[in-house]
Amino acid sequence: MKPKRWRAKKLLAKLVLTVLAFLFGSAVAEVALRLAGYSAPEFYSIDQTRGYALRPGVEGWFQREGKAYIRINSDGLRDREHSITKPQNVIRIAVLGDSYAEAFSVAEEDAFWSVIENETGTTKGMIRACLPFPASELRPRRHRETPDQNF
Repeated sequence: MKPKRWRAKKLLAKLVLTVLAFLFGSAVAEVALRLAGYSAPEFYSIDQTRGYALRPGVEGWFQREGKAYIRINSDGLRDREHSITKPQNVIRIAVLGDSYAEAFSVAEEDAFWSVIENETGTTKGMIRACLPFPASELRPRRHRETPDQNF
């Protein structure tokens, strides 16, 4: 009877030691990656209508196809904050598109919708504001639903 009990304790001790070694190794790897500046934020969340959408408030480095710091605003758009009520002297332009419009591989100010907004400036006192509604790999029908859900 004692040998079985001894084997069980020995097996339990090995199991506990293995779990502790795994946790310690994971902690060391986490610290090393943070010190190296590595980040891999999850920019998307599941969406009931579109399948997935950009997660509001997420920010971090995108390094798969180029390197750019990505910041998603509180409305789930890769843009600065916009008020729901449109100011009278502003013309809003909705930009629908795929990963090209999402422009994760370039800085926000280099995305084509940002360049359009900056280059066109004002006309007759009206300011243009481009609102990007990108959605990588969505079908055109799903793109139509994107602005309705955000505003």
